Amino acid sequence: MCLISRVELDTPGWKLVSAAREILGESITEISLKALSEIDSRQMVENLLEVEALPEETRDLILEKSEGNPFFVEEVIRMLIDRGAIRRVNGNWVAGGNIDQVEIPDNLQGLLLARIDRLPEDVKHTLRVASVIGRQFPVKVLEQVLGENVQ
Repeated sequence: MCLISRVELDTPGWKLVSAAREILGESITEISLKALSEIDSRQMVENLLEVEALPEETRDLILEKSEGNPFFVEEVIRMLIDRGAIRRVNGNWVAGGNIDQVEIPDNLQGLLLARIDRLPEDVKHTLRVASVIGRQFPVKVLEQVLGENVQ
């Protein structure tokens, strides 16, 4: 059995972790994941993009705001690509001239909301409806609620 939980003790997963500790005792193996170090985060950015021309200030800002969260790093990079601040030229990633003007949100929630705001209206509508339905559901349920085929 594998249990995954957030580090905050008030999250629902911790009840299950506590129960597993009580029942399984010494036979349980726990692995705690820590935030990436600055060196590891920097290496991740380099591995994901291989952008030679990424300004050092932009790289430092990404690392500072991500606080070692690899998902945040990936989402920032996706946002920069979506906004054209980083683009592929002749098979290589290059920083665009507007990269210094792209504002990077302070946290993951802000980053995701900023990316959602840039979606077309029909996609945002579908996303809002899906969020009301729940975390997991068959596509057919979404299609029925929307009254259309979802691609």
